Amino acid sequence: MKAEERDKRSRILLISIIAGLFLLNGWLIVSLINKDKRLTVTEEQRDELSDEKERLDAMLDEAEEELLSYKGRNQALDSIVDERDKIIANKVSQIRALLKNEGLSRDQLRKAEGQIRNLNSEIAMYKIQLDSLKTKNQFLQEEVQMKDGELETRAERIDKLEKDYDAAMTRVRIASRLEALDLEAFAIKVKGDKERETARLSKADKIKIGFKLDKNETAEKGSKTVYLKIITPAKATLHNEGKGSGRFIYHGEESLYTAKQTFNFANKNERLNFYWPKSSGMITGPYEAYLFCEDHIIGKVEFSLK
Repeated sequence: MKAEERDKRSRILLISIIAGLFLLNGWLIVSLINKDKRLTVTEEQRDELSDEKERLDAMLDEAEEELLSYKGRNQALDSIVDERDKIIANKVSQIRALLKNEGLSRDQLRKAEGQIRNLNSEIAMYKIQLDSLKTKNQFLQEEVQMKDGELETRAERIDKLEKDYDAAMTRVRIASRLEALDLEAFAIKVKGDKERETARLSKADKIKIGFKLDKNETAEKGSKTVYLKIITPAKATLHNEGKGSGRFIYHGEESLYTAKQTFNFANKNERLNFYWPKSSGMITGPYEAYLFCEDHIIGKVEFSLK
């Protein structure tokens, strides 16, 4: 009986072990199946996250290109773009740093997508502002060009007025120029209060140049100075500072004069006479006498001494 009981117990134990093994195998099979399912789901999720990450990268690239497309269009606005770009570039770098993380969760990708959408909205508003600034800048440029045109036209008008004024003043100066009439020049011999004309230098005491002024209603009345310049046969100016000679300005250049005389012009055919004593510098031959007044030659006469 004891042997039979041992066999019976052995069979029961064996059956229990076999049953346990079946149960263990079943559990292992179920576990492997579930694990395989989980691995499949995880792989699918990883693929989905990778696709989502690529989509977000593309969105970020598009946002950057959109911003860069506004640079270089207007030099005056590029400084504004550069300043704003520093702020946006910081946001772009933060989003890129987040997308470079290999272990991104779906929530993190959603967060990155939200940041990119906010960035796109900010760039869109920024574009509107730039377009508005560009329009205003163009308007200002057109206004400046219009003002420049007005200033140029005004400058041309002023220049024409100045030229017309200069021309008118030139005509006035010409019209107001005095003119010497009945101009005469000769050598004289003085005896007491009497003067006698002579053609010989050896007998002469002085040179006399006489004239009267023509009437001129345009000329301004008042004190005026007439300069006499006598040119010798040697083409030199008779000049002696001890006897009243000096220098005057004619047409902007300095010139010698023989004598000068200041008088009051009253537009009454004033008559003037110049006397120049014979000097050692005088020689025989043809002489010329010029009269200057207010930067004009008002008369010229020639005479000869033998």
